[in-house]
Amino acid sequence: MTPLNYPELIRYVRAMGARLHISCTANSALANPLDAETGRPLICTELEGLVLQNWCYIATACLCGTDHHDYFIGGSSILGPSAAGTGVYYYAGHPYFAPKGQAMLMHTAAIDLSYADDGVLPIFKPNPNTGTPDLLPSIYAEMFNSVAKTRRWRSMNPPQNNVAWKIYDNKHIYVTVSHDTSKR
Repeated sequence: MTPLNYPELIRYVRAMGARLHISCTANSALANPLDAETGRPLICTELEGLVLQNWCYIATACLCGTDHHDYFIGGSSILGPSAAGTGVYYYAGHPYFAPKGQAMLMHTAAIDLSYADDGVLPIFKPNPNTGTPDLLPSIYAEMFNSVAKTRRWRSMNPPQNNVAWKIYDNKHIYVTVSHDTSKR
């Protein structure tokens, strides 16, 4: 599992100011189904959705080729919002499962991270219609607190997390998580 599997984590670090998310992965063909209608890997849709929803860049480094019993889908890339504001653009590399993405290569690109802040998505800056950002942390806190209090969530007996945060110069966030399973 990578943080890419948790869209709320990407949203959190983006709201804290991160503009580039780097993910080193080993995504296997077995764990990444294809969309029945389009034939595209669902992970491509997920990554592109994260870019568009959070107006950020994602750099992935993914294992490719066969290793023992599994086939790894390659697709190392750097993707982000297009400068034209028309969707997602692959600045380097290729999507998962793409034939060109199966080559073991190093991909580099020059990207302008300021575009993540200056782009067209108003979620992290004041909306001209309301004067406030569309993302309001207090509303998210209320929503997640109400989820934690539901019988459905409590019945799943989720582990209690001990999370340690360390923020350096408002640019770097380091997180350590440990699970307390003694209460299960």
